[in-house]
Amino acid sequence: MLIHTRSLLAVGLLLLAASFSLTSCDLFGSDDGSAVDVGVVDWKAEPASVETPASSKLNLETFEPLTAPDTVQAEVSFEVTARTVAPVGCFTTEREDVEQESNTIAITPYDRDPRGPGDACTDNVITLPRTLDLQFDTPGDALIRLNGQRVIGNDFSNRDDTVIEHEVTVVE
Repeated sequence: MLIHTRSLLAVGLLLLAASFSLTSCDLFGSDDGSAVDVGVVDWKAEPASVETPASSKLNLETFEPLTAPDTVQAEVSFEVTARTVAPVGCFTTEREDVEQESNTIAITPYDRDPRGPGDACTDNVITLPRTLDLQFDTPGDALIRLNGQRVIGNDFSNRDDTVIEHEVTVVE
């Protein structure tokens, strides 16, 4: 019985490791020192930071985290653009998780910070756009949700969960 239990435990651990691998789950960062996290979709900079070189490359007044049409045709794909904000210039997009339930689509963008210990990056806040093809199949009211993080001030390590919503009318 002890051998059987050990075998089941080993199989269970193997399945758990495989599931993390297949879902690209980055629980502990990568071997190269980089880390993946949910992207920042809302940033309220401190007033003084608007004049700094770091934020001068990003116009917060015109930043749109989600661009999508207001009306789409049922069963026809359309493009949306989801944007995240990164605190330094070396961040990259990692992936987007898209989940659809009826006439609601939820998008969760993930960004990669490739810096390892001692690595340096350009000191400029950047946006990371990604374009996705979506589709609603049923006419009526629909909703696109952009799940992400919100930063208030200049400390990007101090984040809160936030959701940005865009209403869509789906026509026949």
